[in-house]
Amino acid sequence: ISVVVVACPCALGLATPTAVMVGTGVAAQLGVLIKGGDVLERVHLVTAVVFDKTGTLTAGHMAVTSVTVTHPRVRREDVLAVAAALEVGNDHPIANAIVAHAQSVLAPELLFNVPGGPAPGQAGSNSVPSSPTGKGASRHLEWVWPTTGVHVIHGKGVTATVQIPGSGAQANRFASALQQTAVAVSDEEAAASQTGPKDPRCVEAVVGNAAMLADAEVAIPPEAQHHLEALERDGHTCVMLALGGQLAAVVSLFDAVKPEARGVVTALQRSGLECHLLTGDNRRTAHAIGDRLAIQHVTAECLPEGKARKIQELQRAGHVVAMVGDGVNDSPCLAQADVGIAVGSGSDIAIEAADVVLMRNDLEDVLVALDLCRVVLRRIRLNYVWALGYNVLMLPLAAGALFPVTHVQLPPWLAGGAMAFSSVSVVCSSLLLRRYRRPPPVLRDVGVTTGEH
Repeated sequence: ISVVVVACPCALGLATPTAVMVGTGVAAQLGVLIKGGDVLERVHLVTAVVFDKTGTLTAGHMAVTSVTVTHPRVRREDVLAVAAALEVGNDHPIANAIVAHAQSVLAPELLFNVPGGPAPGQAGSNSVPSSPTGKGASRHLEWVWPTTGVHVIHGKGVTATVQIPGSGAQANRFASALQQTAVAVSDEEAAASQTGPKDPRCVEAVVGNAAMLADAEVAIPPEAQHHLEALERDGHTCVMLALGGQLAAVVSLFDAVKPEARGVVTALQRSGLECHLLTGDNRRTAHAIGDRLAIQHVTAECLPEGKARKIQELQRAGHVVAMVGDGVNDSPCLAQADVGIAVGSGSDIAIEAADVVLMRNDLEDVLVALDLCRVVLRRIRLNYVWALGYNVLMLPLAAGALFPVTHVQLPPWLAGGAMAFSSVSVVCSSLLLRRYRRPPPVLRDVGVTTGEH
């Protein structure tokens, strides 16, 4: 009877679930949600951490820093109106910043009716107003020009036909400036749009990166190219607008690097992990951000499917990959990676695809998640050692191994007490995880933004 009682595997059965339960509870208190115990084992094996750029390493709050008009007969206001018309239906940070900037220039009076918006006199030409949800411009659409045939190409840009509202001086001036492409729209087409006036003018517009303009066969003049490269080398993201097949403007945006980003990357590298930067932005901007954060492995101009392929390449090279991202475009990577880590301020799709969710928009929580998972796994192993050690020691005693010498045999009641003590000891060992303390804070940079151009 004593052998049967001592051999009860209660302690072995409690070793893992108690540690996982306490560990995930501690993680939740620290703002880290871990989806299941299997994530703990995969995190322990991670050898490479891949970061998305926009919204992950950077704040995700892009601001327009300059609008350079390159078309000789187009005004800055026209450029902003067309760009906003194309981007207003997009929820990307670049689109939000462009719409917000256009609204602050073309319809500033609408900004002051929004809770949390700027007070009168505070909205400058380069300010990005906050919406009630905290994402981009407030969507007052009365001032936005109507569009038809909108086509979004993820990772590149948007094309559409923009209808110039009205038949007065504004439409005539803009149409004459683009005589080669501005054509009259029939009454039937105008009625089908359900938004424009009876006889508007329309122009084919493209807004996006260099690859988008190349696909649209829009040439970039040398002066504009030099201006573009200078901005990108300084870490700016540039979006170009083409009207009627001609480059009309270059819009420069800047997204400040999170102050803790460099410290987090340095801490990961010191722990032996290989850090990668994976972004759909251009090469010059990506390498500028990579140099600022001391990330040696930078992959730029990646479409969403290209990002997933890069994760697969790292896995084929023998790496166990953790992916940190926040956007819809990152969801394939988060699902493909061995461990997907989503920033809580990101999209619902990214959060659903991830294994670990950071409730705060703070990259230091990446260090907390990785460190806590390792601590929990070590505690599980310690629990198994304790439980197995109990069985190894008590089974021979219960079987009477010392009876020939001591003439004493382990009674059943004492065997039951020892069995209960082993289970309690394993539970208490797991509860010690509640004393976990997050890693020391990293050094945060000050003044990582650059001036306007």
